Amino acid sequence: MPLLFYIPSWASPVIRINIIDAFFCADSLPSSPTIIINKEVLLAKNATKRCDQKDFSMDRYHGRKVLESFIREYKGKRIIEITPIVVFNDAGEHDLVAWQEAFSKKWQEGKSYNLLAIGIPFVKREDFDKSEIGKRISFDVMTYSAKKQSGRHVSASHFVFPSDLELSKVKVISKEHFPDRKAHHELYGNSLSVVLGLVYELNKLN
Repeated sequence: MPLLFYIPSWASPVIRINIIDAFFCADSLPSSPTIIINKEVLLAKNATKRCDQKDFSMDRYHGRKVLESFIREYKGKRIIEITPIVVFNDAGEHDLVAWQEAFSKKWQEGKSYNLLAIGIPFVKREDFDKSEIGKRISFDVMTYSAKKQSGRHVSASHFVFPSDLELSKVKVISKEHFPDRKAHHELYGNSLSVVLGLVYELNKLN
């Protein structure tokens, strides 16, 4: 059953969002009267939901950080329905088949937005174009994506899906879009600035 499922009878149409990431463990997150959180969808193979601990700081729970940030930042009046989709396995690896399924009609139909605070690095653009991701994934739903950020697995020379795609349906957000949120950026960098980008738009809706 969905979590946080109180919906006022006067509500405007529900805005449905996919958050595609690592594990979420949403059951213990703060509730909100305007946010529905559907059951976590484990699309990756060898992905085991483990939520019986107190420490969620590991990269394994990056999806939880994204979702927690969304709940904290959203102040709008519209009802938001979030589907958390896991595309990483227990080893912390991308499951490319899971990525393809996440962008299939089954999970994209009826959605208003995808939120991606993660991406898939390729050594060069040609590698992406030849991959099943490059051949099979298309964007019919507006997708907010974190700008590429160099780190343990990503260098400045990498081509990162989807943030390096120049598409009208992919909106790339970085910390430079929100210069007044310095403390937030010091904690999260570009990764969660994309949450601010989408929530900023949603908070303006009546």
